[in-house]
Amino acid sequence: MIATASEDRTVRIWTRGGADASWGSVMLHVFEAPVWRVSWSVTGNLLAVSSGDADVTLWKQGVDGSWAQITSVSEESVKN
Repeated sequence: MIATASEDRTVRIWTRGGADASWGSVMLHVFEAPVWRVSWSVTGNLLAVSSGDADVTLWKQGVDGSWAQITSVSEESVKN
């Protein structure tokens, strides 16, 4: 599984069914600003997303394969 960030404000999750299968992607989310960085947790079950509006969000995949945002940190919340 690979996650990609994009200036078009999207994050895509790429997977493939096997060594000979082609890669396919699903869109995780459309953000309010360009997405500059994605990073997997050490265990590989959480994805951190950093966007150009100074927000960082954490995402987790459910057992049904869907992705959900579990928390976020914004510039405003850090200042307070």
